[in-house]
Amino acid sequence: MPDNLDKSKLMLEKISKAEKILVVASSPADFDSFGTTLATKWWLERLGKRDVKTYYFGVIPEWIKIMPNSESIESRYPDGVEFSYYDLIVLLDSNSWIQSFTNNYEKYISDELKKKIINIDHHNSLSIEKDIGDSCLRIEFECCTSKILYDYFIKPSGIELDKTVAEWMYYSLIGDTGNFQYEIYSGTFNFADLLIKAGVDYESANEMYM
Repeated sequence: MPDNLDKSKLMLEKISKAEKILVVASSPADFDSFGTTLATKWWLERLGKRDVKTYYFGVIPEWIKIMPNSESIESRYPDGVEFSYYDLIVLLDSNSWIQSFTNNYEKYISDELKKKIINIDHHNSLSIEKDIGDSCLRIEFECCTSKILYDYFIKPSGIELDKTVAEWMYYSLIGDTGNFQYEIYSGTFNFADLLIKAGVDYESANEMYM
């Protein structure tokens, strides 16, 4: 089985060939899911991808709208989406098909569709990795999915974070660490420092999160 770096390279090959990309935020909604979704869309567009959609399959809770630009992620239901239109589907912060495609996921997930899917996550292994292992970059002992996105995709691409993107990723970080109250993994504070140096007003973000 490929290691994490090899997996990221295989996923980058799929990204390079794709023109129409759908990025799906996992359910239930949280700051890591939404922050990583926004950062992924930004990164894909910086790579030159012109047709990138971001969906959340459900009703977006009001509390998550404190995150800047969160309203740009569309609330949709899978029945209204033509999945065959897309060359690539990116699942974020999700380890099971239910989290990404609702309880009715079996209506939408086919063997053909699975070939179009890549997954970035930091939870324990469940149905997604079981079905598309080589296209699933899962690092269980990591503080948030945004950090995996940065370490394996944004940073190697040479694209620098701007303040807005750093804010999205900072929300991801404080959301999944409980504002640094939960278990802290290696590199957590280094990632926070990187985001603050990119311009995040961490005091305002922390107060907003509280």
